[in-house]
Amino acid sequence: STWGLSSHHSSRRLVDLRRRRAAPMALGLRGIVIGVCGLNGCGKSTVCDFFVSHGFQCISLSDVIRDALRAVGKETTRENMIVMGNALRDEDGPGTLGKRTADKLDLVSTNYVIDSIRHPAEVAALRSKVPLFKLVAVATSPETRFRRLQSRARAGDVRTFEEFERADALESANPNPNGQQLTATMALADYTLENEAGVDELRAAVEALGLHRQAQQ
Repeated sequence: STWGLSSHHSSRRLVDLRRRRAAPMALGLRGIVIGVCGLNGCGKSTVCDFFVSHGFQCISLSDVIRDALRAVGKETTRENMIVMGNALRDEDGPGTLGKRTADKLDLVSTNYVIDSIRHPAEVAALRSKVPLFKLVAVATSPETRFRRLQSRARAGDVRTFEEFERADALESANPNPNGQQLTATMALADYTLENEAGVDELRAAVEALGLHRQAQQ
């Protein structure tokens, strides 16, 4: 390979809850896992931070990719992350990041929020291994996301709108079926949050889901 690897709606439409299964969540148990997905700059970190503030441990599927990049001496730019993630999926299958992460979870005593889920097979891997798994998607317009990326100026973020659009296309529906497929991944979400207004509104929308309260009962 390239890297040499063997329904609830608020009045402001902030929340769109799409409930895909009627099976009840087993309240009172630890080991609830919340997956978070969405395109770059949509507000995933805000969602994860909310759950962390309620005692969840945050981990990212991208940590597997960062470790692989460091192992071959590559920088952790956004494009390198995409290419390396695709390489890992090509080698071990499209669900590999989900499988590797699920195998590390302590479902007996810990609640988790998992960031950077980008392929339907990763969702399938987590759902198969985690009885109490819920996927939350964050939907935000390209213009809003690009503006936020420019404001945060994080290392590895794109600098021009052309770079942004190119990376967006690779994340949304990569021509390689093992590559990132965020459009299809977000379609699997149990809940979808619309995030155009800001951090406070997004946090209120996450709180309205009530998932943190179910984990604590």
